Amino acid sequence: MDYASDDAFWYNLDANFDVMQACLKMYAWTGDEDYIAGEAFAEFYDRTAVDYVARWMLEPENVMRRPRHMNSPAEFDPANSFHTCRGLASYVENFGGLTMSADLLAAMYAGFAARADMAALCGDAAAEAAARRTAGEYRSILNDEWWDAENGRYHTFLSEDGSFHRGEGVPFILWFGAADGDRVDAAVRDILAREWNVENMSAFPALFYRLGYGGEAYSFLTRLPDVERCEYPEVSYGVVEGVVSGAMGIEPSRDGRVLNTCSRMAGEVTTRIENMPFRDGYVSVTHDGGSATELKNGTGGTIVWRASFMGDCRGVKVGRRNADEVSEGCDPRGNAVTSVTVEVPAGRTVRVEAER
Repeated sequence: MDYASDDAFWYNLDANFDVMQACLKMYAWTGDEDYIAGEAFAEFYDRTAVDYVARWMLEPENVMRRPRHMNSPAEFDPANSFHTCRGLASYVENFGGLTMSADLLAAMYAGFAARADMAALCGDAAAEAAARRTAGEYRSILNDEWWDAENGRYHTFLSEDGSFHRGEGVPFILWFGAADGDRVDAAVRDILAREWNVENMSAFPALFYRLGYGGEAYSFLTRLPDVERCEYPEVSYGVVEGVVSGAMGIEPSRDGRVLNTCSRMAGEVTTRIENMPFRDGYVSVTHDGGSATELKNGTGGTIVWRASFMGDCRGVKVGRRNADEVSEGCDPRGNAVTSVTVEVPAGRTVRVEAER
């Protein structure tokens, strides 16, 4: 319904950068190098980072002064959504008059950060440095110019007259990891203080689990299957990611070289996921409460597994032996996390247990 022809369609500028960071995630899960270096993918990344950015005046030095409408048809009709929303500078479509948004800045940060990581994986140090620098510029603009210090929250929209406005968009700042560390909690409180549509809510289980808000994450996870418009595709994907990467904490590192796990479920419930696709095969993960995890490696190679447990632990056992090295840290909210790194050969099952 948002496409009539190649000359009449609705388009959100965030999308290209969102695809870039999603492709890096796909590489991490699958190990398929096409996602980072395949000819079609590489051309898409190059065109996005150069041609697309220039065509829509999205360079760091221009984003705060770009016009509302660009690349419009010769006979521009302000009443025609295919004209006004072809190149909409936000994922939020219910706020008229914006020229830039917090969610687009966050998406550009994530896209260029992903491009930097891809360049590093391909051994291109110069391209990595350039993309990392550009990503940092977008993040700085967002945190230096869009933070409302008086109210302790982010602005979300910039209009043609140069004034800031409030609306949707804050979840994207967290989703794309663009918030300054000391502002993450403020952004979470901002989100929890209002009601959201199902598209936004679908991201909350995985997002809030990662940020250390387990109770809030579980509440959204269990509510989503029954909310209004729960048939929307975002809901099913959001629930799956909320369970796998959120509640069970199964997630590869950005370079795909380490598989992380961490049970974030409350109580001593046993949770299990079997034959989950990873790299060239499958893995199965079982959490026995929050104190023991078992990983079965069904891939063709050794998995470097970082097993984590919420809270402080006296020690960690790998099988029947005490782990040689145990690290202590915290999640973004400051909750204590204890971790150990283990190599799991192909075809083997390893159990790790935290001593409380």
